[in-house]
Amino acid sequence: MKVWMFGPVAMCAFLAAACAASQGVASAPQKTPTTTISKTPAVTGTTEIRLEKKRVPSSSPEKAVKTPAMTEVIPGEEKPLTEEPVPVEPLAVKPLLPLKYGRNDSNPAWSPTGELIAIERSKGDKKEIVIARTDGSVMETIYYQLTGDGQGMQFFFPGLFEDISYNAGISWSPKGDRFVFMSNGGEGNYDCYLRELGGKTTVRLTKHKEKDGQAHWSPKGDTVVFVSGRTGKGDIYLMDIATRTTQRITRGGKAYLYPQWSPKGTMIAMIHGSNENHDIYVIGNVKKPVKTLRALTTWGYDDLRPTWSPDGKKIAFYSNYN
Repeated sequence: MKVWMFGPVAMCAFLAAACAASQGVASAPQKTPTTTISKTPAVTGTTEIRLEKKRVPSSSPEKAVKTPAMTEVIPGEEKPLTEEPVPVEPLAVKPLLPLKYGRNDSNPAWSPTGELIAIERSKGDKKEIVIARTDGSVMETIYYQLTGDGQGMQFFFPGLFEDISYNAGISWSPKGDRFVFMSNGGEGNYDCYLRELGGKTTVRLTKHKEKDGQAHWSPKGDTVVFVSGRTGKGDIYLMDIATRTTQRITRGGKAYLYPQWSPKGTMIAMIHGSNENHDIYVIGNVKKPVKTLRALTTWGYDDLRPTWSPDGKKIAFYSNYN
């Protein structure tokens, strides 16, 4: 199998073709975005989210930002790049939220409307979800604990209690009016939860003795894909939000993790493997998950975090191949 190498760094990004009709692997360079969110160390013990606008000086973006020359790499061989990527000068960089010692903000996720950004904020062992506007004003903070009977959820203002709760992995609905996230509710076991934006109630979607999480909302309907450990290894499930019915769509001896819907909501990318050897897999048709499951990478390196291109024809991921 051949891939394209884009930079001589420890964790490198790749592009892999993932068309439902294609059985091969292809690649192409991504276009340089004009607006990004970057995670940058700011103060010791602190990580901040910064809103960064990038400068494209020429009227022709293709001429203004050069694409680095690609070097074809065959697993087992090493061919160093001869050219470095051309840096893009930012117009301005500013912290999205105020800096504070001892807390880390990470994993920003834009809402579909582009008006809000959800981040995960860590403070020691605690993790909360903060939903902010692009001007840095906070709209909502999510930090939950289960009640004493383990049945319901209570909202607590961050910093006013001692029990540790972990809340992460937000995924927006197509309209951006609802979202799903993962929480242990302060009890140690992870489940998937549903909440309306600005709402006062939270719905527990899963309730199992094994961990459920990494939910991702379909861009084309009220269906979420999530990971569950209820089989003992980690498998991918679909859930209908309205009926709460679930369907297991993977079966295998090793864990399937980090499922991501394609832009049209017909395919799902994920990682499959164990320890430090995961590969990128794709279900080409969610209506026929077993028949259309195939591997995009099969080498002996660790491939993680697949994400789709907007047209659904490519998948970007990172790997420790070098």
